[in-house]
Amino acid sequence: PYNYQAKFESTDAEAAIVIEDNGSTNDGNRIGVISDVMAFTTANAERMRIDSSGNVGIGTSSPSTNLHLHTDANGEGVLIKSTGDTSNALTFDANRGADGVIGVAYGRWNGTTVAQMSFVSGSDGTNKDDGIITFGTESAASNGNVNATERMRLDSSGRLLLGTTTKGQADADDLTVANSGSGGITIRAGASHNANIFFSDATSGSAEYAGYLQYKHDSDRLDFGT
Repeated sequence: PYNYQAKFESTDAEAAIVIEDNGSTNDGNRIGVISDVMAFTTANAERMRIDSSGNVGIGTSSPSTNLHLHTDANGEGVLIKSTGDTSNALTFDANRGADGVIGVAYGRWNGTTVAQMSFVSGSDGTNKDDGIITFGTESAASNGNVNATERMRLDSSGRLLLGTTTKGQADADDLTVANSGSGGITIRAGASHNANIFFSDATSGSAEYAGYLQYKHDSDRLDFGT
């Protein structure tokens, strides 16, 4: 069905292109097809493969997702550098799944997911184009599932939700913190400095702290300001 520019065939299990330099008889650099798997090798070690399902594995011979990167203990993962060109990015572009998930970045240890970041769209026809980013973590010793437990999400309106998927009351829903037991927010400052909560209606001057709660650690005093 194809018009071949070049065709490589082999009667054994592998067909490969070997790339040499400096007159070497075998640098160990090759592109090969083995049982419907395309593998890329340098210095006689496989570095990347595309399996029969179209999954791409870098540093692994058993990719479990569309793009699966595996490194040893000294690995750095994915480095994305940009000089302002928006095309220089890591993109998830796929049909939305039944749960709204478009793409997931997993952090795994010994095959167990301990952290993940998911990109999610809305779940119905009215908000399916809304964007949500969720962040999950899990103890490797206790998690036997593929997905980590969601701990935080940033919704399509820019609201941050910690420990919950339900935002707070509309007049105070930019940040919602929830816990099924005791919970709270800690503000930690130096022993000779102040811990502050400021109420502002401006971006400069004293109006940036028109009202405030301020704990002065040097004198162990709590001030209320208006």
